[in-house]
Amino acid sequence: MEIRKDLLEISDLLQRLIVFSGVFWKNNSKNWPYLKNREDFHRVYALKDEHRYPLEEVYATGRDIAGYMSMQLTLFNEPDIYPTLTSFINSFKGSCLDEIDQLKKITKKAHNISEELKNCPWAVGRMIKLFNDQLDMFKPIKRSLDILRETDLFKRENGEAVMEEAKGGDTFNISTVSGKVNVNSEDNSTNVSINVEGNIFGEIADAIKSADIADNEKEKLISEVFELEKSVGDDSFIPKYKSFLQTAANHMTILAPFIPALSQFLG
Repeated sequence: MEIRKDLLEISDLLQRLIVFSGVFWKNNSKNWPYLKNREDFHRVYALKDEHRYPLEEVYATGRDIAGYMSMQLTLFNEPDIYPTLTSFINSFKGSCLDEIDQLKKITKKAHNISEELKNCPWAVGRMIKLFNDQLDMFKPIKRSLDILRETDLFKRENGEAVMEEAKGGDTFNISTVSGKVNVNSEDNSTNVSINVEGNIFGEIADAIKSADIADNEKEKLISEVFELEKSVGDDSFIPKYKSFLQTAANHMTILAPFIPALSQFLG
């Protein structure tokens, strides 16, 4: 997706929302309808109402969330709907992102019913898991929106002061990577130190290794993780980061918790 020109300065952050949107799109267009129409979910219609309704709610609400998030996360690109970054971010107030506690009750009730039933339809358990996987993505999405609120663009839109350009010799501790950023063409440089506790790349690799995905996909993802690690601090990091997000799009429920930490290396 080509990002509109007035948002190009934050394009790397918006790319993360596009990746999340892709996961929800796949759920809405493939995973939810498959579980409902191609598996044994039809068996719930023979249950008593007090059992059937909560199980149907998992499907109805879960697919509604998938449809809403798949569309909403990319609407920053529609200036006729959201003319500013601020209006886009504010559109999530009062949305399902703020209702996680209530939404968890839906799957908890359905889980309890599935435990009570003899021979509960297999699709119900998969729907409960899919629903909860979607809720797990809410945290990194909300974190992404918080990061967008800290951008210079958002601050300018809201009349907030923006940090002035650093002068030669100043040191910033942003958050174990060290490097220099040239401020002007001469040797006026700013030391930058980014501290990320623990080995985030090793943690990502471990998560991929323990995931229930095909071995060839694991190998490709792990290879890109270590290539990404090698590129920290140089100009190749951003394109490799984008490539990693594209490769990981189908497994974002596994990798989404690590995205906020990786974003610290974007500079």
